[in-house]
Amino acid sequence: MTLVLFGYRTYAGNPLPLTYRLKAYTMLQECDQTGNKLNKPMTTVVGGAKFTLTQPQKNAAGNYILEFWDWNVDPAVKNLRLDAAGNQLSTGTATPLSPDLQAKKAASSNYFEFNYDATTGNSRFFLISDAQLASSAEALVNSFSPNVGAVVMPFKYRPQTGDFTKDITFSGMGGISWNVHQQTHHTVSGLIGVGITSVTLTPKNSTSTENTDRAAVTLSFAALYQWERLQLGILVGADYLGEGSASWVYNKKHWLAAGIGFNIFKPETNDAKDTGKQ
Repeated sequence: MTLVLFGYRTYAGNPLPLTYRLKAYTMLQECDQTGNKLNKPMTTVVGGAKFTLTQPQKNAAGNYILEFWDWNVDPAVKNLRLDAAGNQLSTGTATPLSPDLQAKKAASSNYFEFNYDATTGNSRFFLISDAQLASSAEALVNSFSPNVGAVVMPFKYRPQTGDFTKDITFSGMGGISWNVHQQTHHTVSGLIGVGITSVTLTPKNSTSTENTDRAAVTLSFAALYQWERLQLGILVGADYLGEGSASWVYNKKHWLAAGIGFNIFKPETNDAKDTGKQ
């Protein structure tokens, strides 16, 4: 069996600002919301941390400003305010943290270290350079995205007789892709297709007394795996012949096809695009 498959994946993606994930532990400089460095030592941020670029352009110093998110934080301590001694501030009065709040704050340590400053009550921001963004982070896309394309099938396998038939089929395909780990490197798709096929009626497979080419409607379902641009697909479907269909033994009977393809469009990613504006 031979399958020629090509398509174009679109990604709903995250609207600007863009989202990323750190590949490994990374040292970053803390800054304020406008990108001014704070008088603090470099912070080592854990690998796997997700962050958002607060704007798609670099600041005046040539760095991007980022803010972390998606930490597992207990709502009871999300906006906790502490004084320099670690006491809770409430209506101007400092009181020691209860054992329950201490435990919940400890369980949300990443949130307080990288997201929220409980002493000032402000969000935390960090600077990241072009080089760090390219080497230490990976852009994220939505877990699920639409997928459209086309399939050309020169051959089909007919399990009813064990034959391979050269019924050339062209189908438009559409469905949903699952982007594994929110990356475009590996995706799994489920697609539904509608197309036109050219079938040959012969004395062997129909009541026709001579070979005749006819056009039929094809409905199909495809399971597709894509690695980068390489695609591997398995399809199952059926051909529906109109006038004279009762004479064709394969009418409305399922067929199988499999093959390899190539995405002719480069997968879209949420890479930062510097506009050059300050």
